[in-house]
Amino acid sequence: MSADEMNSARAPQPGGYPPGAFLAAATVAVPDLVTMWIEDAILALTAVGLVVGVQSTTGGDSGIVFGQSPSAGSIVAVGSAVDVTVGEGLPQ
Repeated sequence: MSADEMNSARAPQPGGYPPGAFLAAATVAVPDLVTMWIEDAILALTAVGLVVGVQSTTGGDSGIVFGQSPSAGSIVAVGSAVDVTVGEGLPQ
């Protein structure tokens, strides 16, 4: 490879950034946690590289996930947090 070829290979591309300057972040689909026990929901999240974010509570069966954000099927970056709403009432 000549010196000119080497210099052009390192030259900024259109937009001013060299090749590979931006690497795509790893992404994953958020699993459906609704109706799972919170312990199982945490396992489902960690299995795909996500973490539990804010845990809020609502009436309903204690320990059951009633809601989540982002919703199931959303594509998020690995390492993202998923907020859950968990029942705190007595089991029926």
